[in-house]
Amino acid sequence: MKINAKFNHLPVSIGAKIPHYSIDCIGPRNQFKGAIKMAKIVLMLLSFIILLGIVGQLDYSEEVNQSSHYCQMVNSGAWPDYKKTGC
Repeated sequence: MKINAKFNHLPVSIGAKIPHYSIDCIGPRNQFKGAIKMAKIVLMLLSFIILLGIVGQLDYSEEVNQSSHYCQMVNSGAWPDYKKTGC
């Protein structure tokens, strides 16, 4: 049994599956979808590398400060030189 739709040249039968098109697959945005995803990944990786650099620099400066403090305390006689660094 066929029922004609609004237009006579588009017959639609009962139970026929009509293709569904989402808005994502139509339009100019679709062509940039992969590029945007790649840009997000690159920005996340760069952010992670920059964060590692900052944390590494902070860790290094803290170690230098601790070493300087240790040498000051050993030279003043407050602490024994248990690390045998020869400060």
